Amino acid sequence: MVFQIGDFIKKYYTSQAPNKCIHKYNAFSMSDVYNILEDIEKNVFKNDGDTVGRSLWFRGQKMEKYVLLPSLYRERKNREHKKGVYSSISLAEEYRHQHFSARVSHLMQISPRSRVEWQEVLQHHLGKTRFMDWSESVGTAVDFALEPFIDTKNTENNRINRSAITPGVWVLDAYKLNEHVYDFFADPFNKEYVERALKNLFEQSEIEAVAEEMQKDLAENKDIYFNFGEEEIIDLAINGLVSVCVLDEHYHYNAHQMRALLIHHEFNPFFYFVVRYYADAIPIVAGINKRLLPPIASIQPYHSERIRAQRGTFTIYPNYCRTKEAEVFAGTDMDVVAVESQDMIRDCFCLIRLCDPARIAKDMIYAGERWPEIYPDVQVYADYLETKEFFV
Repeated sequence: MVFQIGDFIKKYYTSQAPNKCIHKYNAFSMSDVYNILEDIEKNVFKNDGDTVGRSLWFRGQKMEKYVLLPSLYRERKNREHKKGVYSSISLAEEYRHQHFSARVSHLMQISPRSRVEWQEVLQHHLGKTRFMDWSESVGTAVDFALEPFIDTKNTENNRINRSAITPGVWVLDAYKLNEHVYDFFADPFNKEYVERALKNLFEQSEIEAVAEEMQKDLAENKDIYFNFGEEEIIDLAINGLVSVCVLDEHYHYNAHQMRALLIHHEFNPFFYFVVRYYADAIPIVAGINKRLLPPIASIQPYHSERIRAQRGTFTIYPNYCRTKEAEVFAGTDMDVVAVESQDMIRDCFCLIRLCDPARIAKDMIYAGERWPEIYPDVQVYADYLETKEFFV
């Protein structure tokens, strides 16, 4: 089935999972991109005129075919402790945290206060993490996708990429993604996830009953724990968007009384599970036919001018672990956890193919986009002065 938008833009659907397919579009200009975004907001994410303002996030990639998979999971075999309490991903993440924070603390404008904040900084400097970069600016995402055209350094790599790349921009409904995470914890089918997160607070004999009661509480009070005032237009820009690092700090400040706070409904249980699975990184078994906890959309502090300039946001993935029964995956070892493989969250994502990258890059250059604006660094600006030539 093909839908026409204007004269050239075509939207088509993936053949897999027809009920929850990833919508894909073709764009030949920035004007096309903006028209597509309007269609996505109204017809895919179902945000009508009364809900304009709900956050859409964007991720530009030089190759649109790249799967949405965090760098820590790419080409890495992840093994779990035989008792299920630690994994090789956990070790890889912890070593990176130790070395990175030990060596660059003196260079930070604002020092991160927790491991999950350090992961954000590491991710923005091309380190391997469970994070994936997004931006609140579609222009920034397009710039990243078209780097070989926007970057004025005529390197061999840029020359090759200008003739070889098929760039794309992913569009994410961050609110809807986090709503899926909430519903995951409220679903009785996923009771094992709730029970595992409660083990550090309750006795073994209590956990099953507490987990059942907590999931019932989540299901009955979604408007309080997640949606708060969805009908209020003023809240639409912030509804459902969590900050994992802020929650992590709040949780640890109240750790000594967390059991009582949860029992008496004084601490949002959804926020508690977010901290345990995305900040504390409780290992999750990732196997074929295994229902997986999705990534979560998180806003993070701007620890550098670079992150602020890029209007950086993140999706944070749980600590997925491979099971022995799922050793043989199609493609890379952890493809089973890529967004495209998770039926539950496909309706949160769309892909815009940039079919005429040179023309779209020219549109961005005419609009005033420059590489030093994305990377506000003295060296980057000096390079720009000496190589001020565009290749479009």
